[in-house]
Amino acid sequence: MFKHLIFAAITALVSLQCSATDGAEFGSRVAFPGFREVSISEKGDDMYRASVWLAPGLKYRRIAIAIEGVTEVPSVLRVTCSEDLRLEIGFDAGPSEDPAYFVTVRRGKQSSKFHEISGSDLTINTRCDLFAVSDTNLDYVHHDKFEIHGMELTRIPQPFYLIDTTCEANGVVQLTSEPCGMGEPVAVLPDKSPVRILLAGQECGQVAAPGTGPKIAYLVATPFGLVGWVENEQGWVDAGKPLSCMRYLGD
Repeated sequence: MFKHLIFAAITALVSLQCSATDGAEFGSRVAFPGFREVSISEKGDDMYRASVWLAPGLKYRRIAIAIEGVTEVPSVLRVTCSEDLRLEIGFDAGPSEDPAYFVTVRRGKQSSKFHEISGSDLTINTRCDLFAVSDTNLDYVHHDKFEIHGMELTRIPQPFYLIDTTCEANGVVQLTSEPCGMGEPVAVLPDKSPVRILLAGQECGQVAAPGTGPKIAYLVATPFGLVGWVENEQGWVDAGKPLSCMRYLGD
């Protein structure tokens, strides 16, 4: 089953790349053509430029309130999903460039506590599913989906996270047929080699060295095209080892 998931993920990645136009990237603007960008606040300076991308047909209005003690933007965006369901969305840039949206679910007279979604790119489709792009305090850019279940906003788990980037090896890179150094050897790349990182998998469980994050398994491809897993020590202050660009993006 695990190998079937890997095969499906790589097939989808190759298919997307083959069908994409020159310069196209993964993300909201490619996946949701025709959506409208709506600012949360009408104020024009940098501090208030947060916006949400809405599906055609979704109704909205701005309400001149902030979420007390949470958001600096002095308004929220109310999005009407149905007669019974509304979302109220606030935004805060964070104390040190840690942007986040704050979403409240309202059904009739009921109201949820706010749900925090890190990031600076939020899209809402006609079903009022939310799609967020974020690298805040993470090791790579995450693309996440959230669904409304009752009064809760639920993050949908993914078996893997798409990365699809190339970086320089920070040391010798050993590829294996299974995550976390397990399975058979696949290839060995020397220091400074270009390594294409395809997917992020599971944490490997070992205690990392001081100044680094956890060890994580990444599915990578060699310049020749061999594919295997690499166990990487996430960088914190320094570059990741042996995948230099896999490092903590935060304070």
